[in-house]
Amino acid sequence: MTKITLLLSALGLSTLSLVNAAPVARSNPTKRGLAYNDNGKDGFTSLYNAQQVSWKYNWGSATSVKGDGIKYVPLLHGNQDMHTKSWSADVDKAVAAGSSEVMSFNEPDQCDWKGIPTGGSCITDPAVAAAAHKQHVQSLLEKHSDLRIGAPAVTNGALSPVNTLMGSAYLKAFLAACDGCKIDFVVTHWYDAGDNVAWFKKHLLDVYEAGGKRPVWLTEFAATSGDNVKFLNDVLPWLDQQDWIERYAYHWLQKGSLVTGDGAALSPLGSAYGTIG
Repeated sequence: MTKITLLLSALGLSTLSLVNAAPVARSNPTKRGLAYNDNGKDGFTSLYNAQQVSWKYNWGSATSVKGDGIKYVPLLHGNQDMHTKSWSADVDKAVAAGSSEVMSFNEPDQCDWKGIPTGGSCITDPAVAAAAHKQHVQSLLEKHSDLRIGAPAVTNGALSPVNTLMGSAYLKAFLAACDGCKIDFVVTHWYDAGDNVAWFKKHLLDVYEAGGKRPVWLTEFAATSGDNVKFLNDVLPWLDQQDWIERYAYHWLQKGSLVTGDGAALSPLGSAYGTIG
């Protein structure tokens, strides 16, 4: 997943200035997950265990990471052929391996901004997204009737891209257009300053309301400035306490963030993510 250079730089700087935290051991890992990229080895997922996290996803519909005991959730990144052509077959394999949920498009409310890739699927018309969702995601129920389905992941609009219908407003419009769709949970992302916890909570509540009070998955989030360990100490206990927040995953399981620069171990931030709460 590629975010704009400013965001990556901010995340890198914040992980370099981490303080040593002494968080208490976690009692319930059910919600916490990993956002990772397959890297031809293990995606670093083996640095965590089932007492720390319960699920993972990689912005794609298939994974090469095996044997870590962490449940994989497929995602249909966009409505282009490169994503849709293997989607159904990939979901079949994932379900056979134990997957029970799938997620729809990644940031359809986000387009490349001034030529800078943001990772959004850029389906700016919610009606177009709804039609594609019906074709490729809703249709999975014909074969997998018990599958739980997530709505497209919307942003919190923090990156100010060219399109204007974003976040909870986009989600609400998508749900209105996706008449007859089975949507079991709604999905969102959040990026902003680490001291803006009030905005973090408000955005999630807005998404919950816009989603018709369906369970919320927060599948990307990070502080773009400040101390990320402090930020996690501020927000993770709150996330765990909200019964309407079903899953969350910090951005991301990668060198310089949750993993040390040499890839050998969890960073102080990564250790905190596995234990706070």
